[in-house]
Amino acid sequence: MFGGIFPTPDNKLWYLSKSSKLGYIENDSVYGFESEQKGEIFSPIFSSQVDNSIILTGSNKFHILKDEKWHNLTDSKTEDLIRVAYVKHAKVSSFTTNTAKDSIFIRDKNKTVIEGFEFKDVLENKNVRGQITDSLFYWVNNKEYAFLNLNTLKLYRRNFKNEINIETSKYVRINLINNRLQISGASFVGMLDPDFHITNTYYIPNKLKAHFGFYDKVGSIWLSTFTNGIYHLPKEKQQVKYCLSTETVSDISYVNDKIIANVFDKGFYKYDDTKKEFVQFIAEDDYIFDASYIKALDAEYYLSKSSVIIAKNNKIEKLDFLNNVNDINDKIRQLVYHDDYFYTRFAFGMNKINPNNYSIETQYNQQGINQIFLFNQKLLVATSSGLKEFIDEEFQSIPFTNQDLNKSILNLKAVSEDDILINTDGFGAYISDLKTIKQLPGSEFQIVNNAFIEDNIIWLATESGILKYTKSNGDFSLQLVIDKNNGLSSNSVSNVIVYKNQLMASTDKGIVILPKDVKTKPIC
Repeated sequence: MFGGIFPTPDNKLWYLSKSSKLGYIENDSVYGFESEQKGEIFSPIFSSQVDNSIILTGSNKFHILKDEKWHNLTDSKTEDLIRVAYVKHAKVSSFTTNTAKDSIFIRDKNKTVIEGFEFKDVLENKNVRGQITDSLFYWVNNKEYAFLNLNTLKLYRRNFKNEINIETSKYVRINLINNRLQISGASFVGMLDPDFHITNTYYIPNKLKAHFGFYDKVGSIWLSTFTNGIYHLPKEKQQVKYCLSTETVSDISYVNDKIIANVFDKGFYKYDDTKKEFVQFIAEDDYIFDASYIKALDAEYYLSKSSVIIAKNNKIEKLDFLNNVNDINDKIRQLVYHDDYFYTRFAFGMNKINPNNYSIETQYNQQGINQIFLFNQKLLVATSSGLKEFIDEEFQSIPFTNQDLNKSILNLKAVSEDDILINTDGFGAYISDLKTIKQLPGSEFQIVNNAFIEDNIIWLATESGILKYTKSNGDFSLQLVIDKNNGLSSNSVSNVIVYKNQLMASTDKGIVILPKDVKTKPIC
């Protein structure tokens, strides 16, 4: 049985199903019409559409609405030829096929065959067919589709593999919406260009379980599902991709030549540019601390609550000294290489570690260390009580000349050779040359989890989404805010990076990949 909703240019929505009444919805009112034959039950398997008219099409019956009644246009068989569709056209009266069902014949008003073509691949598979404009007739199945120009009798055949790199798709339909041909299936929605190639393809996530979709006049996509209602996807969200949507991702960063995501209780995932998705790189069923690349040692370090893993020279090594996990690895939550030693943070301070045997040389007590940061050969420390420098074996507060900053600092980023970005826990972000500080306007009450620096652009990852700042005349100004309204799965963004022309953001609901030039309302 066929069923569904079909729009026509006059803004009516026609509903088709097995019923004694079929019709349309207009201005929130439902109009249903019976057959001229009392008691007839309609069971259309597909429909034709010519301008504002819908023709119900069954296996051997055709109905057209006239004077508020559905009229039967039965003409099912002539000799060894089977009529397969009703056609409304000045030149073409019908299509027929032979009993072998391997060819289509086009007949004129005198029922004379004026053209024919081999059509076995289409006819031997279950297909939907119908007239969709005054000069176009189509066939579509789960692998391919075809259009016949009724004026020129030219046939166009296309398959999904060549068009959108999909072998098959269920529930494929072709519709005329807002004077544009559209095609949709269980896995995609697209437009058809003048040569009937698929353009503007949107690949529907499998989790939505949608069976029909279309673009409206402003470019939004509407998706209909079997059990979860209707989804509305605004135009600005259609280029957004979601990865690891059911996972908590605590960080995303560049590690050497890789993009690495830290996934809670799953491990470290690497972005596969060929598959356009994140795949598991190192499995860890424990809390993830950090992933980093130390250029001086040409090695990648992956730290979790239960292990330290080194990737170097295409080999991955798990340090064998971590036999007593609880005793050891709380002391290696981050690694910084400075003056031939590792400096690591842990719950109660910082360790100086011998890089040859990973023995702890010296332990320095300091509460609330959130990050150790090497900047111009200075070892800076972001703490819950402000910014400090580790110098002469001591933690010394950095005195700013223009104001105090005794705030909880989450992390630091280099903005230039002279300036750093200071990200705080609830007090926004600051630019500093380690002598004075200046707050980024509009960040005053933000929890800034991390940031990405791109030339003269700063992207802040906050609990309110992503904030973009650009530099002009020596100062940074807030340009836009990206949040759930623009496609983020969550406003709680732990980090953000720029990859090619895209933003990748890690959140407590997975990773979001969206265009760098995402459209948002301008900041006043």
